[in-house]
Amino acid sequence: MKAPIEHVDFGRTAADYLAYRAGFPDSLFSRLGGLVTSGLQP
Repeated sequence: MKAPIEHVDFGRTAADYLAYRAGFPDSLFSRLGGLVTSGLQP
């Protein structure tokens, strides 16, 4: 089976993706904060 798109240049659209991507909601980081140990925090 052949892939529907053979040659994709993601580099051409990477800047647009970064500019228009919604990102993660703050609530996700609040929930994940309890999972991170003090040794892993930046």
